Amino acid sequence: MVARLLLLHAHPDDEAITTGGLIHSAIFQGAQVMVVTATAGECGEVLNSQTPISAGALAKLRSSELAQSLIELGRPQHRWLGGFGKHLDSGMKGDSRNDNPRALINQDLNVLTKDLIEIFNEFQPDLIVTYEPGGGYGHPDHIKCNQIVLAALEETKLSIPLLYPVFPQSESAKLAELASSGTAFFGEVDLTKMSFIVTDDEIDFIVPATAAKLSALLCYRSQIDPAGSFYLRPANFDLSGIELEYFKIASGRQCYQVFDRTNPLFGLE
Repeated sequence: MVARLLLLHAHPDDEAITTGGLIHSAIFQGAQVMVVTATAGECGEVLNSQTPISAGALAKLRSSELAQSLIELGRPQHRWLGGFGKHLDSGMKGDSRNDNPRALINQDLNVLTKDLIEIFNEFQPDLIVTYEPGGGYGHPDHIKCNQIVLAALEETKLSIPLLYPVFPQSESAKLAELASSGTAFFGEVDLTKMSFIVTDDEIDFIVPATAAKLSALLCYRSQIDPAGSFYLRPANFDLSGIELEYFKIASGRQCYQVFDRTNPLFGLE
């Protein structure tokens, strides 16, 4: 049986940041992979002054960057939740753009759940990945994605594992280095607000990332300062802090007949 992995992410680049290694390795193993993106990241920062961008064109640009990223990750299937442009990116808490009625955080959860269930019915996933309830670092769209997945699993009664990307407490100092690397990927680091940091014994899977993850991240030129350390690193994938991806089983542990700590797709019933 070919395993089928579905990931729900909030914005373009999220698929590469926390799950690029998992996506690429799953496809390399022969699994079917579906990446679902909820918004086009209209509120994202543009850190590259060499990237020409006109007002209102950021969604189109980030959609193009996403398409390139997915090619680097092995060409998984892709869907926009509800269709491209249906939901707008929300900013962080307090951002005035969150008043827009089309912002993802203002959308009816029942409607969003229905949109995801339609993709469930089409793709028939064996494993689902999305953010933990705190949204990683409190991003409202990440929190909403968690709510959508939980509601869809409850409504469909699917008995499949749900994984959350997390980060080990013992390695959390690396996040500060990533935050200063000249990208919009990691933002400001306040470890007290990082809900995805967990104790080491809470981690179920550790997936080695590949060079494809770095290549995917580099597709997001608008999100990278050309003078920053991230862009200037050599291409041998020595970026401390993102060479491993960590996952916690949120539900569905009983679905694993056997357990391979480096491969969340192995041993599924």
